[in-house]
Amino acid sequence: MKGEVLLWDYGNHQQFFLEDDYLQRLLSFVRDPVFQPENPIDQHLLQEKIFVENLENTHEKWGWDVISQIFHVGTKDIPLAHSCDDFGQFITEYVQFCEEQAKNGLVDLNTEKEGEIYTLPTPSLNVLDKTLGEVLQNRMTSRFFDREKSLTLDEVSCLLYATFGQIHGSWKEFESLGLQTLALRKSSPSAGGLHATEAYIVASNIEGLPRGIYHYRSHQHVLSLISSDWNPAQLGSLLAGQAFAEDLPLGVFMTSRFEKLWEKYRHSRNYRLALLDVGHLSQTFHLCATAMGLESWLTGIFLDTDINRLLKIDNTSEQMLFFVGAGRGNRQFLDTKTLAFLKSQELQENKII
Repeated sequence: MKGEVLLWDYGNHQQFFLEDDYLQRLLSFVRDPVFQPENPIDQHLLQEKIFVENLENTHEKWGWDVISQIFHVGTKDIPLAHSCDDFGQFITEYVQFCEEQAKNGLVDLNTEKEGEIYTLPTPSLNVLDKTLGEVLQNRMTSRFFDREKSLTLDEVSCLLYATFGQIHGSWKEFESLGLQTLALRKSSPSAGGLHATEAYIVASNIEGLPRGIYHYRSHQHVLSLISSDWNPAQLGSLLAGQAFAEDLPLGVFMTSRFEKLWEKYRHSRNYRLALLDVGHLSQTFHLCATAMGLESWLTGIFLDTDINRLLKIDNTSEQMLFFVGAGRGNRQFLDTKTLAFLKSQELQENKII
């Protein structure tokens, strides 16, 4: 509340509004960390676990900065209102929870960005008919792509549909039980079936599709044009200097509509699920690209703000999380420029990269 100081004990999932004398005591303790057993404020802070008697479990050995510690520890072991050992009770309470969410009005699961519509060919998944063992053995992260070799619109249609499309249709199993579903069905799992991840297509060299940035409408299997002002040379700087990405005929900016998750799952622990969702989709993308005989690449290094602005999602609850790309190359894990640079440095054997 305005004018009040909030103390967050993120390790124990507790928050306290501080009265002035408690605030002053904590400030003085920071300057002179000596516990005063005769002080009732100190005793109260000890009781509430703000003060601790030892530091054995305070995560002093955490290797990253405090932001990552707050996120992980602050979302760890989130307590439930009660434990439930009865499975029937668990199912009943979950159905009631979902009904309450529906009454409150969940956000629209399907996303439609404004822009000129480009219809994709009917996808054929026959090109994915490889054994899982073959695909797993052949999958590798490539960094060499032949910028002169384009992708066909049929290939793009198949890859987008298999990764991000609603390939399973409606949930007939639940419908037969008379249950309404507030979820989508795709090839990868997603928290609550919400599929908060959105795919923005970077079309640099695709036959039959003008260069530009597009949003993929998964429920209609079409593309909507976000921007036609696109030059592949922009991609390297957006991805923090990874210039070999400029040779990709197809890239995908993967974002997350956070409001889809927090409308159903209120605790910040569920930010973890947004990251897991992107991981599932990324793997599916790479396996499908491999099955199609394409090279693929991925990165989590990029300029968030610039990409959000490009996608016209800056200052919204939708944010950029990951990038994947596919094209044709020679199964080379390093690009030509990097290889040439490394050779020019006359690096000794056993150097680590």
